[in-house]
Amino acid sequence: MRTELVDSLLMWLRLSTWSSTKQVNTGTFKTEDGKEFTLRISNHNASVSNFDESGESEGVSIVISKYGNRGIRNNGTAHVSEFFYPKSAIERAEGKPLAVFRSATHIGSHVILTELKHKGKNFVAALEVNRQVGKIRVNSIRSLHYRNSLNIINWINEDLADYIKPSFAEEWFEPMKNELRSKPQYNSADVRTQLVSAANKIKSFENPKQNGGNLRLRDNGSNAAAHPDEADIHST
Repeated sequence: MRTELVDSLLMWLRLSTWSSTKQVNTGTFKTEDGKEFTLRISNHNASVSNFDESGESEGVSIVISKYGNRGIRNNGTAHVSEFFYPKSAIERAEGKPLAVFRSATHIGSHVILTELKHKGKNFVAALEVNRQVGKIRVNSIRSLHYRNSLNIINWINEDLADYIKPSFAEEWFEPMKNELRSKPQYNSADVRTQLVSAANKIKSFENPKQNGGNLRLRDNGSNAAAHPDEADIHST
């Protein structure tokens, strides 16, 4: 998989050409267990009553605005989670993922670690490459949620990384390591061992060539409990 396949995720969230008028884009998604939810991307906060009026009981609202966060209007019964990002922060984002991991449970699927955060946790996006939809093939974003830092450390230690941003150690790993060490529940010999192992793997990791280079192949093992999974959708 080439890294340019995942660049569209942050470009999709960037929305840098939006005007100051209110704009909304929505789409309905279905998880593998049949649960449907509405994804709303807008430049203003959501009103739960609008979901109710459209017959939508579950929703995720992503707000990217140059104005302040006024908060979601809980004036209805639908369960809606909202995430707010200043437009300036999105525009400053480089547009490259921090890392790309293979899914241990879904061949052809990848999990993208983005720069976007919610309460200190980075968002990940599950991407299925070359998904057949009718007569065409698309790169399909299957879910968007945030992950615990130790999950990501496990993926690194289990050699699931296909791409790691050159500045990954400085931008993500070192701050995350210091944060974990400051918390008593994570200051254990087991966690320290995991962090040392991950640091060594990051240091020795070589990104694949993007012009004609071949990626490493891997054995899809059965131990997938802590692995990236495209069906894993979280909300608050």
